[in-house]
Amino acid sequence: MPNGVKINIPIRECFAQPNSLTVITNPTQLLLDSDKLRMLTLCGVDTEGMSDFEKFSVFLKKLPEMRGSAVRELFYEEMEQLFGVSEELDNIDSCELWRFLCEKIEKEDIKKQCGKSAPEKVLPMISGASDYSELISENLDFVNSSDSDFVSLDISHIDFVRTDKYHADEAYKAYLRGDESGESEFVSGMLYPICEEIKKRKLSLFVYVGGNYLSAKKMIEYFSERGILPDTRIFASEEVIFRVASELCGTCGGASVLCGFLYESGDTAESIAEKIKKIARVYPIGSLIAGGSVTNSPTFAARHNILKRGIEMALK
Repeated sequence: MPNGVKINIPIRECFAQPNSLTVITNPTQLLLDSDKLRMLTLCGVDTEGMSDFEKFSVFLKKLPEMRGSAVRELFYEEMEQLFGVSEELDNIDSCELWRFLCEKIEKEDIKKQCGKSAPEKVLPMISGASDYSELISENLDFVNSSDSDFVSLDISHIDFVRTDKYHADEAYKAYLRGDESGESEFVSGMLYPICEEIKKRKLSLFVYVGGNYLSAKKMIEYFSERGILPDTRIFASEEVIFRVASELCGTCGGASVLCGFLYESGDTAESIAEKIKKIARVYPIGSLIAGGSVTNSPTFAARHNILKRGIEMALK
């Protein structure tokens, strides 16, 4: 990065799912998520049938084998963020630490923090609405009721197709009967009125495409041809983010298409820094935006800190 150049990468609240637990009674419920339990499996531990304390205790015992992993980095970040514990834990007494953390959970009422939900800004693209018209109305109502300046959409599992109302309607009827084979048709058809409304209200559209580069490309082409593409920020997974930045971002039909990136499972501060440096080779870094980790869930606050640290490392 050029010396003396100050770059600001804003972090927005999108695509994040807050912790769903509403009552936290012990550290395992709060700290040992599915990624950490999978890491225990990789370390040769079968946690089936274990109590929460046993899982926590064996996780601490295996910490030395996790050096350099995102799981270890996140665990330490959560320990500091939630409990103020920043010392090395490789050789700590698990009983003493468990007792200390349980007391903190009870005294500081961390369990209440976990019951909060992040503001809902992700379009409810699929729901139990009785018919296709009702589904469109539901999403338009959501757009119009949003107090944010953007709404988010996840098309990572959608093969965007050009469709019409009749075929979209038939696909949605089939979906309600349990046949999901036409999901792409009704979602693609539904996006037209939604994008039209978003553009009318001058909202930004945040689109997460995962590794699904082709759907993002087809969606941008389709809507830009019709002049209804809102200002759009594309978020993608690591394998296609460079391609998104170099090929999809720019100006399309009077709307700007910009690039963003996410904290993803498996990311460390160092890997985030490397992503940013890679993107910066083809994309103006001052226009980059980071998303996916800012919520009022305490466990996501730790990911937020790792994201910020990665950004700082990249900009040094």
